[in-house]
Amino acid sequence: MKPFQVMNAVFAFFLEVLSVFILGYWGFTFQAGKMVQVLLGLAAPILVCLIWSRWCAPGSDKRLEGAALFLLKSSIFILVTFSLANVTNLLAASIFAGLSTSHLVVSAYVKKSELTKDVVIY
Repeated sequence: MKPFQVMNAVFAFFLEVLSVFILGYWGFTFQAGKMVQVLLGLAAPILVCLIWSRWCAPGSDKRLEGAALFLLKSSIFILVTFSLANVTNLLAASIFAGLSTSHLVVSAYVKKSELTKDVVIY
């Protein structure tokens, strides 16, 4: 793996862990009764962890590829962005959206360059 790919993988891990914390924070601060807050605060991060580990994790045997993987990751990051906007302010949500978008763009670029590295264009 090239250093740029390693940096993007570390950055992806940071975003994934941050997403779990944001969803937990959103659940525990949701405007509802204590029981609903506890349920959402625990269920939302666990559900995202299960989805991510099943279909997005690099070592998963059921890992999605291509557009399906991009769409699932984008959907999760959008959900987390809206959750963050709900509990904090739009600036924090915008920063998270920018960081997650930059990761997805870099991942798509790295994947495309891996696919076309042996192609000779005249």
